[in-house]
Amino acid sequence: LNPSPFPMQTGNCLGWIVYAYYTGCDPFLLASNIPGLIVSLWLNSGAAKLQYLEGATQRMQQPSADVAAHSTSNNNNNNNNNEEA
Repeated sequence: LNPSPFPMQTGNCLGWIVYAYYTGCDPFLLASNIPGLIVSLWLNSGAAKLQYLEGATQRMQQPSADVAAHSTSNNNNNNNNNEEA
């Protein structure tokens, strides 16, 4: 997931809202960009949750792979020790 477009959407809407305010409160610019700002903030929070979920999933999967590799190497060592005896 590319996180770049989401902050740019927020910045664009915020920039247009500031422009509309300083040019005399143009109602058409405000009416179109206030909902856009709200939606872009909602999309930003959703993207942040997805980024966190992706990272958490990777962190959760990595230790189980390390444990599996460690237990496999221990089993191989135990088998070698049993064959020597």
